[in-house]
Amino acid sequence: MPLDLNFIVRNLPLFGKGLVVTVELSLLAILFAMVWGLVVTFGRMARARWLRTVASAYIEMVRDTPVLVQMYFIYFGFSMAGFGMSGFISGLLALSLQNGGYIAEIYRAGIESISVKQVEGGKALGMSRWDVMSIVVLPQALVRVIPPWPTSSLS
Repeated sequence: MPLDLNFIVRNLPLFGKGLVVTVELSLLAILFAMVWGLVVTFGRMARARWLRTVASAYIEMVRDTPVLVQMYFIYFGFSMAGFGMSGFISGLLALSLQNGGYIAEIYRAGIESISVKQVEGGKALGMSRWDVMSIVVLPQALVRVIPPWPTSSLS
């Protein structure tokens, strides 16, 4: 079957719209996954054992199931439960939740790579646990986790 260039030319506007939707979906999913990944990381590193367990189970669940299965579950499962969503929102939610699990592990590795002496120094200065995390640890950890982001997002 020969390549029909007229078909491609006739459908260029449709392909352009698809490209715009794909770029929008990708950028929003990356943004939401980065924020969600940080929330999950704090859950994974929390003092409360039940919160660590829930966050770890979530990470394992989303990393061990294919994103297409998650998309079907969100789209059709929520529709059957009475919460119908558009395909765009379902895809955005599935991509954000799945990639948030991957990014959470990247954040955790970056945070744990910061020397304990940095944390002790912040505590010695009288900083609260939140201040140590937000002022001392996170800025250093974010510099370390930027390189792995592109390889993990939207996998």
